[in-house]
Amino acid sequence: MAVCGRCVRRNCCFFPDKDGDGVPDGPVEVVLDGFTVPADNYHNFANGLHWGPDGWLYGRCGGSAPGELGRPGAAAAERVPLRAVCGATIPVRKVVEVVAHGTMNPWGHDWNEYGETFFVNTVSGHFWHMIPGAHFVTAHTIDPNQRAYELIDMHADHWHFDTAIGWSRSKRWDSK
Repeated sequence: MAVCGRCVRRNCCFFPDKDGDGVPDGPVEVVLDGFTVPADNYHNFANGLHWGPDGWLYGRCGGSAPGELGRPGAAAAERVPLRAVCGATIPVRKVVEVVAHGTMNPWGHDWNEYGETFFVNTVSGHFWHMIPGAHFVTAHTIDPNQRAYELIDMHADHWHFDTAIGWSRSKRWDSK
């Protein structure tokens, strides 16, 4: 059975496609809810859903759009907190897992020929190798594991802004 997963508003929805023609064959089902959509900053809300080589649906969630994911109606203790993370789900099983914690606003991810995942990020480093279970450096949120020995930094050898004058000043056209 082919399936399609998509984030719609504050939910991850499942659209059944039993015959694989790309057209839903049944009613849309909410499989996960609990995404937070900030009124003033929704650009890093859950984004970039892509099917991985392992059959899981991968996505990202920025630090200023945290969530508490779970099955609809799940108690707080049964939910998975998302705080600037890369996560994965299997919609038909209604499960979600955090793959890696940290960064700030993770965007765009893909797999190489070996199944290794790489992604980009804004503000706090640019290029990252997604290591399952990793805790990466983050600028503004607190890592959920207070016992993490040392957070992993970006894997790029450059920043995408002028670090000598800082992020806020470097994005101005006159850089003053």
